[in-house]
Amino acid sequence: MSILAIILAAGFSKRMGENKLLLEYKGKTFIQTIIEKLLEISFNKIILVVSNLEIYKKYKNYNEKVFVIFNDKSEKGISESIKKAVAYAKNNLEVDKYMFFVADQPLLKKETILKIIEESSSNKITVPKSNNTMYNPVIFPNKYNSELLSLEGDKGGKQIILKNLDDITFVDIEDSNEFQDVDVIEEYLKLINERKL
Repeated sequence: MSILAIILAAGFSKRMGENKLLLEYKGKTFIQTIIEKLLEISFNKIILVVSNLEIYKKYKNYNEKVFVIFNDKSEKGISESIKKAVAYAKNNLEVDKYMFFVADQPLLKKETILKIIEESSSNKITVPKSNNTMYNPVIFPNKYNSELLSLEGDKGGKQIILKNLDDITFVDIEDSNEFQDVDVIEEYLKLINERKL
């Protein structure tokens, strides 16, 4: 069963005021943190979708397992990044499932990622859940290729999830703090103050 890791990192960080993916946590940028975590898990291939030229140049030759896609239409929303990654995979790789990650969850544990993979159903969408809230990373089997390639706007794969609630495996995760994302500077300051850079 081949699972492709896709990191969606083409947002504009409008609420942050600067590119949050270049912010550091424990001495590493957010984007470096997730890439290294996924390399440790031994995904055969990792696709990184970016819209920042600096990040593109930095990571395009980072590791032979990491393929970087530049999204020149990121203003259309996260769906555009999903479509670019899935289209590339469909044409160039043999993939059974896609596992979509966001780049601003530095507290997400490797063990949690592995649990989501281990508990994923062979042909269903797999969604981690904590305190009755759904989070990323989400796994989509390739039977959803056409739906993923038809997405529009900034809601991303959630549109597909809500239309297919009878085709989902939920994975319960105890600590919802792992899924904390960082959208504003106050959240970042809280993160580094609590965890001590």
